[in-house]
Amino acid sequence: MNHNDYASQISRMAEEQAQMCGETHGVQLDFSPASLERLDNFITGSEPGSAPPDSTVTGYGMYVGETIRRTLGAHWSEDAQFGVHLKQVGDVNVRAMPVNWVKLAYEKGAEESIFAKFQQLAKQITGDAVPEAAVPFAGSRARSADTDLEEILIQSPAIIYYMVAAADGDVDDHEWIEFQEMMDDYHDFSSELFRRAVTAMLPRLNMYFGYLASPDFRPREALESIRDTLALNYPENDAREFKNELVDLGRKIAEASGGFLGFGDKVSDEEITVLTEITSVLGARGRVD
Repeated sequence: MNHNDYASQISRMAEEQAQMCGETHGVQLDFSPASLERLDNFITGSEPGSAPPDSTVTGYGMYVGETIRRTLGAHWSEDAQFGVHLKQVGDVNVRAMPVNWVKLAYEKGAEESIFAKFQQLAKQITGDAVPEAAVPFAGSRARSADTDLEEILIQSPAIIYYMVAAADGDVDDHEWIEFQEMMDDYHDFSSELFRRAVTAMLPRLNMYFGYLASPDFRPREALESIRDTLALNYPENDAREFKNELVDLGRKIAEASGGFLGFGDKVSDEEITVLTEITSVLGARGRVD
């Protein structure tokens, strides 16, 4: 099946799901952004933690994806890594997994708002205002609406932190607060570009934490996006310094002692594995053991 046939099939399935929702539940879905809020309310009204059939989740996921595609522009794709998803949203390097959005909305309710995720996606693409509850998408090379840095570079210190901190298990709110305090007090970065990224990152940390802890976060893809964004848009020296700062930050987190961030005074094998991956994918220098 060629791409046009595949996209047309998904569009038809989304329209059928919208029609069924209107006829069965009285919820009018017209592929407008506002309809995603109506879908949120419908899902939130379901029994908490209810598990609808996979076909229902997929159907609503395709509806959400079609709303994104028709509003912002995107291409449907399917592969072993991401399943059915949207790529090149807004004609930039942004992916969206709307089926997963719907699954999480059914599982967790309002805290996984589909409409809020759409608003944040729109902000990345168009620069429109978005409420504080929205969740940003790692992997975007689009420039932030309020700074001239790419969003993925602003997120990058938080991405490195989360990858290292999660190597030994889950990351809790207390550890995230300690990381924020660490970055508040840590101003002697040699890379001016990295200092700018940290300055822009700090006010957004609470938003980033929710995304990085979600199944939508793909660590290796995020690292590749950081590497490629630096290579495409910045001088070699600036790019090299930025990547080295990220590797050094990862080591500082892993080597922290005295219970800071939940780590002991010895870097674990799991942390070494993560640090090695970071160094390798970024193409940075540094000893990680």
